[in-house]
Order: sequence, then C-alpha cells, then structure tokens
Amino acid sequence: MPWTTRRYPDSLKGFTATVRHKAIEIANTLVEEAGHEDAKALAIATTSAKEWARNRGLQIRANGEEVEVKAPAIHVVPDGERWALRRETETDPIQAFDERREARSRALRIAARDNTDMVLHRADGTIADRISRRRLHDDDARYHVLPSDDGWDVRREGAEQAHRHCGTKKAALAAGREVARNQHGSLVIHLADGRVQREHSYSARPTRN
Repeated sequence: MPWTTRRYPDSLKGFTATVRHKAIEIANTLVEEAGHEDAKALAIATTSAKEWARNRGLQIRANGEEVEVKAPAIHVVPDGERWALRRETETDPIQAFDERREARSRALRIAARDNTDMVLHRADGTIADRISRRRLHDDDARYHVLPSDDGWDVRREGAEQAHRHCGTKKAALAAGREVARNQHGSLVIHLADGRVQREHSYSARPTRN
C-alpha cells in the first residue's frame, strides 16, 4: 500500500509538508516502479527530497531548527580571453585566470570551503559540468539515464537540471557510469518510454586489512 500525505512513516514527521510530500512521491515511485524494499526506498527518498529542497532554498525541518539553504554555486565562465570565477548571485568576478584549468582548480577549492557546487562553462558560455561538493562520495547518490526531447540525459535524483546531456543512450550510459562510479553511488537506466530498465550500484566496497 503506497504512502500518502495522511499515512506516512514517523521518520517524515519532522519535515515541512513540502519536503515530506516530495519524499513520499519519490518513495512510492521507487517501490512501485523500481521494486525497492520500503526501508531502502524511504532512505533514498528522504535524502533526495532534502537535496531537492536545498537546491531551491526551501526550509527542510518543520520546527525551523534545520534550514538547509545551499550557498550560491561558483561558476567558471569565459571572460574575454580569460576565465573568471563568479558566484551565482553576483555579476562581479571573484578572480580571473588565463587558463580554464587554473580557474577550475581554484573554483573547486572555494566550492569545497563554502560547501556548494562548482559549475564549469564552455567557451561559448554553455554549461559543461556541475560538480557537487556537498554529496561527494555519497552512497545514497543516484543518477538516472533518461530519455529527453533530443537525446538522453544523465540526471541526479532530485536535481532540477541534468548533470549531462548526450545525443545517444550509449554516450549517456558512459557518462552516467563515470559520475556514479566517482560518487560511489548508483545508476538507474531507463527505457525510451521512461520505465526503469535496470539499476547498478557503484557503492564503495569496504577495504580489507
């Protein structure tokens, strides 16, 4: 029996109604479409709902004690012949570098310090990659390979924007495996009609002494 806005686990009672509803929606989908057990589905859904709310600057806890607002991302953008670092909410650059790799390295350090994301742009201004510093090496990180209007997307569960867009499913699978492996998470592969085809976990194995 699916969870509803009136019948849900006690673990969701402390969240705002918005976050709780999102968690319920994700959990029901994981149980019904992906075949997850209730406990696993709920754990993944709770994490994803919090991430979803954090990306939108929404309050997470109903009592207001835990208000998780994501700091503005650090963007590496073209600036004439150079590469500039800009906060998402500001127009003036933080710094500028001659080489994009130098700007990227500095942006990653700032993002790690501020516990936010680094967004890397191409020379034409389009987004090439987005690296989350909050959820690095997170066993709960789940990425989906999904059909889009003009190709296939690799999208982190709960994220509004695709992590990467590819022209073919084969290319999206390669990109999805790479990011899921790097994040020690899992990859959910969908069919062209949106249904789940299979899921593979890249969670880190415990090391042996």
